[in-house]
Amino acid sequence: MAYIDPIDKIVTVLKKDGVILYPTDTIWGLGSSMYSKHATEQIYAIKQRERNKPLLLLADRIEMMKKYVKDIHPRIETLLVYHRQPLTIIYEANDRVPKHLLCGGSTIAIRIVQDEFCKSLINLLGHPITSTSANITGEESPTYYSEIKQEVSDKCDYVVKYRQNDNSKTKASVLAKFDHKGNLKFLRV
Repeated sequence: MAYIDPIDKIVTVLKKDGVILYPTDTIWGLGSSMYSKHATEQIYAIKQRERNKPLLLLADRIEMMKKYVKDIHPRIETLLVYHRQPLTIIYEANDRVPKHLLCGGSTIAIRIVQDEFCKSLINLLGHPITSTSANITGEESPTYYSEIKQEVSDKCDYVVKYRQNDNSKTKASVLAKFDHKGNLKFLRV
């Protein structure tokens, strides 16, 4: 599929510790390579976000996600295949997840993206990208590009053009985790 943005150029920005502003399968987000501590810190500065609040990861498929978590309950795989709305799940991270993403904890939230642009970007990069809403902490999350403040976009190394004119209302993903008994608990619907 052809996009307005050259995906290989965006991947180069990510590999060089850059921060991107991009549309996800939910809302507009700030993202970086999961391995770039520098870019992660830039995202926290742009958002004016407390450092103890973790970012989430976006993966392009279940197989990629499995590389970064300790265990996936079989019900989760089924749920991920059949759930129609974007679903972010909190997992116990394994030692492949950089410490700077864990914020002193042991869990990481990961979503398998449904958007083809995001899938292509992550696939070419070869590992998950971080994601968080493209707003200053405490302000409304931008559902479309025109809602993003210039002070946010000006601090990004690359602003994706794809879907900038799309005014479809979207919302954040469903957020869930397993409790200590193995029951799925929904934190945001």
